[in-house]
Amino acid sequence: MVCAPPPAYIRTMMNLAMNEHRLAKPGPQDAALRDYDSVRRAIAFISEHWRAQPTIESMADAAGRDTG
Repeated sequence: MVCAPPPAYIRTMMNLAMNEHRLAKPGPQDAALRDYDSVRRAIAFISEHWRAQPTIESMADAAGRDTG
């Protein structure tokens, strides 16, 4: 299966997700910011490792979440 490169808007969103450093370190954040940070880290991990088909556990670990 050959995958075409993602459309420009997806590349833009992936770049934002991977390069948004304001929330890189956990701290006294409210729940919405913690959720945003988890999603940002998950998107960054998936976009960097998609060819290896990472497990849900490795994606959860990269996002700082538990699968249980």
